[in-house]
Amino acid sequence: MASSDVVGLQEPEAQALALSGAKGANLARMTSAGLPVPGGFIVATSVFKAMVSARTSVLEDALRGLDYEDAEALDKASQAARSIISRLTLSPETRLTVETAYASLGNGKVS
Repeated sequence: MASSDVVGLQEPEAQALALSGAKGANLARMTSAGLPVPGGFIVATSVFKAMVSARTSVLEDALRGLDYEDAEALDKASQAARSIISRLTLSPETRLTVETAYASLGNGKVS
């Protein structure tokens, strides 16, 4: 299992922090070390970056003019940014890749 969007934990490249993020890279390293890690895969950090990039202007609008000394304003801006990010969606192609990777893991425990 390897594509530009999804990489199996057992693949050597999954240990790269830039590709997998901290949690994914650590799971891949534990897998490589032979520790009992359930099967799994990572969705590349580039996928998240692409999703966020598509909403950059909306995120910038939510943070524009923010007074970083105003705790209430920071909280409100943080909630707005979190709301925007939580509504990001995978492209149909990436979603299919993730679903296929997940199905290949079978019915057991997964990471």
